[in-house]
Formats: sequence, structure tokens, C-alpha cells
Amino acid sequence: MTTLDQLRVEKRDAILRLATLHGCRNVRVFGSLATGKKGQASDVDFLVDLDEGRNLFELGGLLADLKDEWQRDVDVVETRCIHPYIRQRVLREALVL
Repeated sequence: MTTLDQLRVEKRDAILRLATLHGCRNVRVFGSLATGKKGQASDVDFLVDLDEGRNLFELGGLLADLKDEWQRDVDVVETRCIHPYIRQRVLREALVL
């Protein structure tokens, strides 16, 4: 099981490089990894800001690259696209990578 500290040490540079490649910045982690409630089957939830002029296809590219790099399930959510029902919780949980 990966902790947030392990992620920061082992994968941070690669994740940030991929995010930059796809026009994403301000990479944060939310969900079970951020709250310390991660289980074996948990995915990793990333929250990002998309650079102006970029589109949501960039998020799909980042998602695919992260899955390839990490060999596990991940989700990538753009800050402006958080569903209103969970927005406050996601923003409260989000921790800078």
C-alpha cells in the first residue's frame, strides 16, 4: 500500500512532469490517500488545474499516462469540473503533491 509520503518521494517528479506535459498544474491528491484511509484496492485521486487554452482531452492523456507510469487505477479531476455535491469535501481534503 502506498502512502502519500511514499508517493511524494517515489513518484512526485514523474507525476509533475506528466502533468506539465498535458498542461496541468497545481497537482493535489484527494480521497482515501489524502485522508489516510486507503485500502489495497483504492485508486489514487488527483485534482489538477488545467492551463488556459488546454481542453479536457489533456486530462484523458494525463490519466492514461499516469496509469501507464504507475500500473494502478487513478482518477484525474479538473478543479472547475468537481461535481457541486462533493466540491467542498474534495477541496478540503486536497493536499499538494
